[in-house]
Amino acid sequence: FKLMVGYPSQTGLVEVAMRTTFDKYPEVSTKATGAEILAMRKLVRKVPAASHVEDYAMRLVRATQPDGTHATPTSKKYLEAGAGPRGLLSILHAAKARALAHGEFYVSSDHVRAVAKQALRHRIQRNLQAEAEDMTADRILDAILTEVKEGLPK
Repeated sequence: FKLMVGYPSQTGLVEVAMRTTFDKYPEVSTKATGAEILAMRKLVRKVPAASHVEDYAMRLVRATQPDGTHATPTSKKYLEAGAGPRGLLSILHAAKARALAHGEFYVSSDHVRAVAKQALRHRIQRNLQAEAEDMTADRILDAILTEVKEGLPK
């Protein structure tokens, strides 16, 4: 999973400096025990995803593979290599966690779309054309997300 974190604000940067350049460090408290984290992980794995949602996630991953049967015009034009099985696992686990975090008890295609860029942006390799045209991984994935339709393929 790769989240894009920008630079801190001026105030935030000063706060980082203040917290890390003095002898006294801020108090740290436990938010979850190891057992609680394992229980949350187990709960996430129990969230169901319908077969058409799993298929949609699989087609998104396969669409990043420029030489594959599900390749899109964008992946053929801008990618050297795409995501593999771990990309699919990352999407499905994150979509399940997102569903729970939003108080829902099943995974939808919306959840898959919401986590796809974070799960895949570091799993694709742009080609020279993408670099020359300043096509970032996120721009490429945005295009692929519009090219791959949800639901079962016809």
